[in-house]
Amino acid sequence: MNTTSTHDTKRSEDVRARINVLSELDNTWLSRLHRWSRWNRPYQKVLKGRSVPDPSEESLLYQTMLGAWPLEPGEEAAFVERLVGFMLKALREAKTHTSWISPDLEYESAVESFIRNSVIPHGKSRFMEDFMELQKAVAFYGYHNALSQTLLKMTSPGVPDFYHGTELWDFSLVDPDNRRPVDFEKRVRLLEELKDREPAGLDELLKDLVGNRQDGRIKLFMIRKTLNFRNSHRELFARGEYIPLEGAGRRREHVIAFARRWRKQWAVVAVPRLVARLLQKQKPLLPKERWPALQIILPSECPEKWRNIFTNGTVLPKRLASSQWVLPINTMLDKFPVVLLDGAEQ
Repeated sequence: MNTTSTHDTKRSEDVRARINVLSELDNTWLSRLHRWSRWNRPYQKVLKGRSVPDPSEESLLYQTMLGAWPLEPGEEAAFVERLVGFMLKALREAKTHTSWISPDLEYESAVESFIRNSVIPHGKSRFMEDFMELQKAVAFYGYHNALSQTLLKMTSPGVPDFYHGTELWDFSLVDPDNRRPVDFEKRVRLLEELKDREPAGLDELLKDLVGNRQDGRIKLFMIRKTLNFRNSHRELFARGEYIPLEGAGRRREHVIAFARRWRKQWAVVAVPRLVARLLQKQKPLLPKERWPALQIILPSECPEKWRNIFTNGTVLPKRLASSQWVLPINTMLDKFPVVLLDGAEQ
């Protein structure tokens, strides 16, 4: 079973997809971490000669804020309460300064006070303004990570598992936060709208989804298209071979690709990685000029014609002088953030 979020996940799949971006922004993250800690020092309390929260707890707080900050401004006030609950549970489970068996209520109260005094939505403090600047960048790159992660889950060997609510963006924290009611009526309505709009104009729909990625419909669209493809190619995904594919050309380290094969059925999956390093500016798609001549090397016995499941476009591989077949990836990622190809039979 391929699982990315469960009832016991400390931070949901889309939260982690954002936080992972920090590994690409290490210098930026470290400088901000030190700066924020210095600015928020007046809100710390000293207990038994120790500043509260300690450096590890403060770092955990800022990382979680970057990963879970809500998309809608109207949810920000409630987020502070969710953040307090997350941190208090994390403190007890870490068992460093407090625990479930022997809780230190004074220490926990000091951490809660630190959060409430420093994390003020719409606040004009140096910290909040600086935080929101980085959070917007992390959220943007995290959206690419989240789509890539979800497509890999659905197409890798195994059975994809979806925790309720993750059909759209889900920025839940540890339980009971990740057990809040899910608006299934909204998801059904959005799904029906996608189904109705696609036949009328796929290109316009894709532009709408990419341009309004913050509403989560792009994730729902990708899940629907991929699961429908799995359903119509059951043997391919249940019994098919997994074939890792290598990239060719510049930026090849920025793509993960593999093929699935069962008899005459083929599929190719390609997703970007380390997007923050790749893009100089925050753009909703990966422009082909940033992927010069990026190609994926295919097995020699592959089909001669492919269909892009998300864009419905036809993709034709090229044969190199070395007799290798290659697929141009740069032009496909220019239209949708991830790639799933159906290999038509010969």
